[in-house]
Amino acid sequence: MFDYPDFDDHEAVHLFADAPTGMRCVIALHSTHRGPGAGGCRFWRYPSSAAAITDALRLSRGMSYKNAMAGLPVGGGKAVLMDGGPGKTADVLGALGRAIESLRGRYVTAEDVGMTPHDMVAIARETRHVAGLPVAEGEVGGSPGPATAEGVFVGMRAGVARALGKASFEGVHVAIQGVGSVGEGLAVRLAAAGARLTRADIHRERAGA
Repeated sequence: MFDYPDFDDHEAVHLFADAPTGMRCVIALHSTHRGPGAGGCRFWRYPSSAAAITDALRLSRGMSYKNAMAGLPVGGGKAVLMDGGPGKTADVLGALGRAIESLRGRYVTAEDVGMTPHDMVAIARETRHVAGLPVAEGEVGGSPGPATAEGVFVGMRAGVARALGKASFEGVHVAIQGVGSVGEGLAVRLAAAGARLTRADIHRERAGA
């Protein structure tokens, strides 16, 4: 583990396997200096356990910096749930919740790629260390996708102004790789602003929607 290229003095890397449900996950804690390691859980089909560990290492390190830059009283952590067995069933999510609970608050999870607010509800049945639960409209919580898409859009608008000297996206060709909860929201904003879009996704229906 210490020889992984992406190991960056991580405080802990936990590997969990639950035989009854087939759940397998990696939870990496990069830093808890500012508070519990906070970062979402990614559900993905990895080609190997080494690839899953590498992803968890990279993502958790990124969360340490992101949370610190935002001034949040939390550190950096990340979970990756491996899609290689029964899928994202209620039993698998429950086992994931128990794995998170076993860390006694050192890690707080939320949505990432392949996860939804409803998945967080299933996880929350086994642990209280969950963010991103469904909330009433206008309140904080739920899927972070729309807020992330807005942040990317604002950043791109500033980049277009600086690099192209344009005050709008009219005539700007933008390629979006991955049209999930963030990419779809970004595509909607860019199209409304006049951009010409090329969309790509491993799910062809998303790319062509």
